[in-house]
Amino acid sequence: MQIKQDSNFLTIADIEFDIQKEIIELLQTKYKFNYSMPEYPNWNNWSPKIRLTENANSIKNQTLYKRAGCYKIWYNDELIYIGETRCDNILSPNTRPGMWARRGDFRSTVLGKDIRNPYGNGSKFLEIFGRDAIKDTYHTFHHVHPLYCKEAELELLQNYYNEFGKLPILQSEHDYKRIK
Repeated sequence: MQIKQDSNFLTIADIEFDIQKEIIELLQTKYKFNYSMPEYPNWNNWSPKIRLTENANSIKNQTLYKRAGCYKIWYNDELIYIGETRCDNILSPNTRPGMWARRGDFRSTVLGKDIRNPYGNGSKFLEIFGRDAIKDTYHTFHHVHPLYCKEAELELLQNYYNEFGKLPILQSEHDYKRIK
């Protein structure tokens, strides 16, 4: 049996399922631990499109976007990028604010000047669409548990490729190597 605490998480491994359930029940009842079994996403509750120029204060339920998950970037009605982040500011408050941070990285690269470490897809966006296109650019977000983010992103990329024979325009060559 192996029990380890790391970054506000308690990991229990190499243990029989019944004993694992008993440990979880004990931690929940005696110590009021908050436990939820992660589930793979079913993709039925994407956020509404949020304009990249929209101020954070005007966004309802912004906390949801500070979670780990998959996100899509749209230019008008064209899907131009699919990404993920495993940072979850709710599960682990000392981490970056999840998908919202990725939105900020992209946005600051598109709007900024002389950025030391520009976000790759933001630089590619500038080359293809230009800075003024930001007014027609949106994000959609879908919460995914950090355990499933990479797998979920790959599923979204694969589905897109299967439907269109290519990946969204801002995806990298590395993404093409990841799909079948």
